[in-house]
Parts: sequence; C-alpha cells; structure tokens
Amino acid sequence: MGSSILDALRETDRGKTRSGLPEAPTTLFDDSGRGLQEEGWKFELPGGNDLFIIVFSFVFITTVMFATTYVVWKAGGIHFNEL
Repeated sequence: MGSSILDALRETDRGKTRSGLPEAPTTLFDDSGRGLQEEGWKFELPGGNDLFIIVFSFVFITTVMFATTYVVWKAGGIHFNEL
C-alpha cells in the first residue's frame, strides 16, 4: 500500500517545477555559465552598499555638525572667557 501511494505522488509531481526551492544543475561539471558578466558597465563598491551608507552618514552628520558650530560662532553665540 505504501509504495502505491508513493508511485501516485511521483506521477502527480512529474513535469512540475517547485518554485522557491533551489534546483540541482543537470550536469554538475558544466561551468560554462559561471563568471560571465552581463552586458554593460557595472560598478560595485568594494565593501557593498552598507559600507557606503555608513561612511556617507558619518561624513554628512559631521559636516552638518561643524557647519552649525561655525554659523553659531559667527553669529556671536560662542564666547571664550571674554571679560
């Protein structure tokens, strides 16, 4: 009885592809499609986009901080031990 159920399941699964699951290659030693770049020019940052966002955020926040300090200083809001 068990083998007939398995045979029926195999019959219904024949020809179907399971979406969302990785599929094994048909030939394990075929490397013809690996390493080929898509057409066109691609630029990738060394370290990825996460590193770019972190560095950009640091530089931007530091620039805003020093610019605000400069504006307040020129406006007369900062005094150093004046009598």
